[in-house]
Amino acid sequence: MKFAARFAWAPVLASTLVAQVGVFDLNGRLSAVVYDDDQIAVLLEPGVVDESGKRFIGTGFARDVARRMDGQWLSWEGTVAVEGLTFRYEQRARWDKSSGISLQLRLWTPSGNVELRPVVRFTLPRDAAAGADAVLENPESPPVSVRLPVERPEQSTLWSGRAQSLSVAPILNGLTLRLVAGATHTVELRHLGWNGYLIQLGAEGSETQEASFSVELTMEGQADRRPVQLRLDATQGRFLLHGFGGNYCFNIDSPVTDFTLSTLRVAWARTEMTLRDWEPDNDNDSPYDINWAYFEAQDRPGTELHQEFLLAQRIQRMGIPYITSIWHIPRWMWADPTRPASAHGHRVPRERWDELIESITAYLLYAKQRYGVEPDLFSFNEPNIGVYVLFTPEEHRDFIKRLGARFEELGLKTRMLLADATGPRGTHTYALPTAEDPEALRYVGAVAFHSWGGATPEEYQAWGDLAEKLKLPLLVAELGVDAQAWRGRLFDSFAYGIREVAMYQELLLYARPQATLHWEFTPDYGIVNVVRDAEGAAALVPSPRYWLIKHFTDLTPRFAQALATSSDHPRVLCTAFAKSGSEGAIYTLHVLNSGAGRLATLSGLPADLGRLRVILTDETRHFVELPPVVPRGGTVQLWLPARSLLTLTNAPVQ
Repeated sequence: MKFAARFAWAPVLASTLVAQVGVFDLNGRLSAVVYDDDQIAVLLEPGVVDESGKRFIGTGFARDVARRMDGQWLSWEGTVAVEGLTFRYEQRARWDKSSGISLQLRLWTPSGNVELRPVVRFTLPRDAAAGADAVLENPESPPVSVRLPVERPEQSTLWSGRAQSLSVAPILNGLTLRLVAGATHTVELRHLGWNGYLIQLGAEGSETQEASFSVELTMEGQADRRPVQLRLDATQGRFLLHGFGGNYCFNIDSPVTDFTLSTLRVAWARTEMTLRDWEPDNDNDSPYDINWAYFEAQDRPGTELHQEFLLAQRIQRMGIPYITSIWHIPRWMWADPTRPASAHGHRVPRERWDELIESITAYLLYAKQRYGVEPDLFSFNEPNIGVYVLFTPEEHRDFIKRLGARFEELGLKTRMLLADATGPRGTHTYALPTAEDPEALRYVGAVAFHSWGGATPEEYQAWGDLAEKLKLPLLVAELGVDAQAWRGRLFDSFAYGIREVAMYQELLLYARPQATLHWEFTPDYGIVNVVRDAEGAAALVPSPRYWLIKHFTDLTPRFAQALATSSDHPRVLCTAFAKSGSEGAIYTLHVLNSGAGRLATLSGLPADLGRLRVILTDETRHFVELPPVVPRGGTVQLWLPARSLLTLTNAPVQ
């Protein structure tokens, strides 16, 4: 395996020769539109709905999709089969300056699936379209205008009827988005709450088993290029940042794992505790008598369990604090062992908690004695929704007390991670029963949540406020934008990377975490691709997302004070950090411009601050060092390229 400093083909189709570009995943879903150097996250996905209209299965579920170029058209063809629902699809896409993005789609279902109806779904993000007007047009009737409300109304369906075209304006501060179908279709317009707005085109009449759709998507107007004023207050420290890290949970045997550990300055890590491999059958009838011979036999070279012990050993020897988390437990511990292993919400009856505690403590004692490792923190992954073990908030509190006391009794240093809950929106309440119990808090070492889906500033702030009240570190144990982006490798694009950086910035501005852990630093949601050439030789190719993340991991000083910043433009987010040292303070500022290129004026820099290095990543330049800048009177002017991350720092080159 070698490292190649070149860019791999990714499921993003782009051309600098056109003003409008579609970003597609491997299954053909349109995930973003880049227009006039700006971008908007969308999702256009064909699929089927059942008779109720509530269940949708889209092409994101397709496997083994065939892709090919056919002249100017890119084509996809595949089959979707999920829980008895089956359909096939063909899709073609192209774009140019005059006609925008053109899509041709055909879906058909087997003869037995008459209850399935082909549809095309198009989703607009809430932050881009809230408050805009949607105008639906039908050649047979007058246009209909529908306001897209900011808040979700009591009835989520905003409009339904027949239409051939739809325009939405203004979006992204002045642009117009227009969808035109090749024929009149049934159309539903819905408010999805936090997830934005859904436009669904449906097949009609005889088309219920086979349907064709022709759709053109165009953007109009000029991107917002207003200059931005950025302000730093170097006297106002907001919180202490330990640093940035990542998850090392799945697919850990890949060379990508070694690559990220070797080339990124990982400040925190998280591994999986594969308890279902550690104790697939009960070791004996007593939860107080560990059968060490049984457990030692599970740790065999070549197994995933053995790999995770070795990985934990390497992480600890590198001096990286880490969390170990449980996703799956053995079937014999479940309250209902007949359920599928992939189902969410497996429960453990209280009468089996002692067996569960024995298994966890045996794992940790073995890791300590055989490999010399002890994780800093322990958790069940996302216990608030049961991925895959479910605890109520009160059970979470009670188990923390039971397990924490056992750790203390056995001399294990590992502390409990409070919550580790998924979704940042209002889920801090899951931690409250534990937070209000002094006995339980004795065993807690940190508070954590997962950032999937994002949140409002106030919802992020609630997590930071809780951690500050408890005087505990706050960790974003999984930093990720879209929990379903693994389908079709939708995550593998520069446009998705810009969304990830926006989430980094928002978390730092509002949640105030001590550390974030990216999901993941392995091939799962990989930021490094394994690419094979014509001869089959493999090379590791960092994706643009790798270089964006490297700004945070490698250019931000460890254990730095986060400083107060402000921006007068919503598409530009600025964070800043300072760390004092014997040779003076190190300052690092990260500036994300998620829109078109613009001029920035940054003020409030310390008067004695000298030359600043400038490091840039945009779609074509990755972690490039630009000429340095020198502030004058605490102010510097910068050009922020379109859809870019710019870092200023006086830290020396490593």
